[in-house]
Amino acid sequence: MKRKAAETIFSGNVSPESPVDDLRREYQNLLDTAESLLLEHDSLVYHICPSIKASYTVKLGIMECELFQLDMIAGMYKRKAELIQAKINAGLDVSLDEVDAVVNDEFESYAKKIEDLNAFVKESFDLESGDSLSPAEYAAIKSEYHSIVKKIHPDVFPNVTAKEKELFNLAVKAYQELDMTTLKAVSVVIQNKNDIEDVDDPDNIYQEIEKLRKLMEKMAENILRVKQTFPYNKKELLDDENAMKNEKKKLKARIENKKKEVIYYKRKFENLLGVDDVRKNN
Repeated sequence: MKRKAAETIFSGNVSPESPVDDLRREYQNLLDTAESLLLEHDSLVYHICPSIKASYTVKLGIMECELFQLDMIAGMYKRKAELIQAKINAGLDVSLDEVDAVVNDEFESYAKKIEDLNAFVKESFDLESGDSLSPAEYAAIKSEYHSIVKKIHPDVFPNVTAKEKELFNLAVKAYQELDMTTLKAVSVVIQNKNDIEDVDDPDNIYQEIEKLRKLMEKMAENILRVKQTFPYNKKELLDDENAMKNEKKKLKARIENKKKEVIYYKRKFENLLGVDDVRKNN
């Protein structure tokens, strides 16, 4: 009977006129769910997604980087050929230095992206090959962080002090870095945080319940958004061996086609270098 009552209360059948104990129970039920959602979100953002991204980069991203680089090279040769041909058609002198300067400027963002991608690939290899925590160690860190979330998460407790916000930010950083020592230190500092049992006014408790409901809707939307976007949306692919083989096969085919495209535009560019108007001005 108590279970049924609890389920009814959790479903939202309370009002400002409900008994204080029922309101407190509803608040606590919602708070537990909100805390679980916050922990799920933070686990996704700070640990699961970075791990998926690193794994994807090592297994497929390096091929995508190669494809992107080949695309840039083909584009640069194509653009150089276009600029030279336009000069020839207009009867103007052609300076390869000027052509190079224009093309390098136009493709600067491409080059920067390739540099960033290569750096991330290296970081991903380091992460994949680095030391990792045991499941028990990670579970302990997750539990410690959860206890902090239950007491001072600003989204759950909007009235936390500036000092508590600072402590929470410190805990988030420690959770990202899997730093149990700092998490324990924060827990010690906040261990005497008050809870809803200290509130007696039904209206105040009900207002907190409504805030939690809205917060939970927002958190659920955020979690869904994370799971629908990169890198989490690649998790199923990474877990499917056959799908991975097919994806690699497709990428290899695209890389081979792009190499042919590079050769085509490079020859087109080199053929234009044989034109008298180009040779005599360089």
